[in-house]
Amino acid sequence: MDVNEKLKNVVSKKIKTTMVGAVSALEREFGLTYNKETNDYVVENNGEAIGINALVECIKNVRDDIFDIGNNQLRMMNSEIDEYFIVKPRMYVTKFTIIGD
Repeated sequence: MDVNEKLKNVVSKKIKTTMVGAVSALEREFGLTYNKETNDYVVENNGEAIGINALVECIKNVRDDIFDIGNNQLRMMNSEIDEYFIVKPRMYVTKFTIIGD
């Protein structure tokens, strides 16, 4: 595996982990368990309705969890890039020579 592929894999893994973590935060906060066999959710809180204040609090908790997960993955990705890679931009320079009369 070349360096570019390795870097792509590192970044891809961190982004996927962030997305899975975000979904997990939603499921945990709203008391849902995903059943792979039925491809559906099982409600753990017996389907009880929640009030608007509780819903707003749930959304705040999920928002904080998602940002925590994303920021953690970003820090880990930056650390891994610093540890294993030397990133150099590919710059192309074209020189034009002007020939006078």
